[in-house]
Amino acid sequence: MRTLFTLLAVACSYFLMAGVGDPNDANAKITGIIVDSIGSKPVEFATIALSDQSTGKVIDGTVADENGKFTLTKVAPGNYKITITFVGFETKVMAVKIKDKNDDIDLGRIILEIGHISGESG
Repeated sequence: MRTLFTLLAVACSYFLMAGVGDPNDANAKITGIIVDSIGSKPVEFATIALSDQSTGKVIDGTVADENGKFTLTKVAPGNYKITITFVGFETKVMAVKIKDKNDDIDLGRIILEIGHISGESG
């Protein structure tokens, strides 16, 4: 039992530390508000993934809050792809470039289109 607890504690520590870098190395942030295409209502709890544009590897991610707002913090300079998904909506993909470590990017209002229902024409 003690060995299992120790193993879990080490694993949790590793995963917590793996995503934490030196704040002086990467502290840019990306923000935005996700809304629907019909009534411009917030899309609550949409999923946002930040990927390296050249490798496609997911680097970070978050979930929009109840007002559709999201923030990705501690983003290093580079070229990224942001993928926004939510059930019932079309996936939105955007390119973002962080020029330096103090570059804060506000994507503003991001509109998600309503998805097509299987079997529906059009």
